[in-house]
Amino acid sequence: MTHSWNFDDGTPPETDSDPLHVFYQAGTYDVELTVDDGADTDDETKQVSVQSPFPVDSPPVAVIGVSGGGPTFSFDGSHSYDPDGDTISSWEWDFDSDGTFDASGQSVSHLFGEGSHDVVLVVTANGKQGHATVTVLWLPGTDRPPVASFNWYPYYVELNETVVQFVNSSYDLDCGITCLSYSWNFGDPASGADNTSSVRNPEHVFFDDGGRGYFDVMLNVSDGTHSSSIQKRVFVGQPTNNTPPVAAFSYSPSEPVALQVVQFTDLSFDFDGSIVSREWNVGGTSYSNPAYPVFPHLFVSAGNYNASLEVSDDLGMTDFVLKTVNVGSAPPGSLDVPSIVSVSATDAVLDATGTGTSTVRVECTGGIPGFPGCDPPRVEVKIVDGITQQEVAGIPPFENDCLPFEHDFVVSESGSYRAVANLKCPYCNVCQDGAYFSTFKSFTGWENVPETHPALVLLVFFAVWFVLRKRA
Repeated sequence: MTHSWNFDDGTPPETDSDPLHVFYQAGTYDVELTVDDGADTDDETKQVSVQSPFPVDSPPVAVIGVSGGGPTFSFDGSHSYDPDGDTISSWEWDFDSDGTFDASGQSVSHLFGEGSHDVVLVVTANGKQGHATVTVLWLPGTDRPPVASFNWYPYYVELNETVVQFVNSSYDLDCGITCLSYSWNFGDPASGADNTSSVRNPEHVFFDDGGRGYFDVMLNVSDGTHSSSIQKRVFVGQPTNNTPPVAAFSYSPSEPVALQVVQFTDLSFDFDGSIVSREWNVGGTSYSNPAYPVFPHLFVSAGNYNASLEVSDDLGMTDFVLKTVNVGSAPPGSLDVPSIVSVSATDAVLDATGTGTSTVRVECTGGIPGFPGCDPPRVEVKIVDGITQQEVAGIPPFENDCLPFEHDFVVSESGSYRAVANLKCPYCNVCQDGAYFSTFKSFTGWENVPETHPALVLLVFFAVWFVLRKRA
């Protein structure tokens, strides 16, 4: 006997005899079951009333679909939904990330110039808003990597009970979704073979969180040549009056190469509060809260790097997102890496006041446009003891753009010293160099002999002559 279930919510029919099904939105649904024994068929329809699991009105969920190969792209927001079943009343689009809306409606198109562009969708339902962001790239004549993205419902899960529906919004600017393959890992090894999936929109029941209170779910998408990954955090437990923040970020350019500055931008938001801290990790380098909503990063060599962001809101709730950044090989001579060319220092003589001056000259070359401390390269010079290499107290360090420049350091003790120059740019060839110099006490010469009268000198001469003559 075959079974066909229609759940009246726009999803494809299911053929299991005892299916598990998740309704995305609260509401009333006409659920129809049709059975067929090969000779006869029969069907029955019943109404199912679905209530919202949230104790308060929850915000809508924005979902963006992208199609088109550029320079014109089409955007579809019709799959956005509200978990409470409220009707979405508006779709507003921002194509240039300036905070102003450029278009309205479920489905819109826009013509972009060459390069990378962040597109923001804001949907409104019952006075509350939901946000989503995608990055589109228009580079004529190139095969662009896919963009991994997903949401899920319900937002919170109960272990061994809640069936979670994942909504895949990944896309490829060259082929839409027709060329993509999917690889899911739900971060739930206790679920056995069900911990992974290759379907576009899988369902999953979570079993064991190890006491963490969350699962980190990873999605990898591939177009056969390029791949992209994203990781998001699914929370365990009953919802609270505080909605967790949503961690999200973008990076530009979206197809970076080695030795190219990549700008990371935090796009996280909190529905009912504010983001108070963020923890980044890009390629193994940490950028801690709260000073890094936007920052540059330089990938030294080609490869696939993990970039993650964890944000916390003002009531202590957190969210986490991880992406894979595909970094290509750098063209030859693509970057002039800063270097210290030379450091020189003059000897100093302590004068009558007990102080002397050594003039230190530093010369550098190179520069990395767009990276702090590297364009132009910035250098710090300090004076250290020539034997112990410890910084000398009382002689403050000096910092300047390395263009080249000269600076006078005042010393008050004789001895051997070293002027040490350190580039502030984290990416450099010769990052430190130095020069030794000495200080001496002033030498005043021989003491003057008292003046003698000429007559006295003549008298002494004759006296000596007289004595010697008499002895002879």
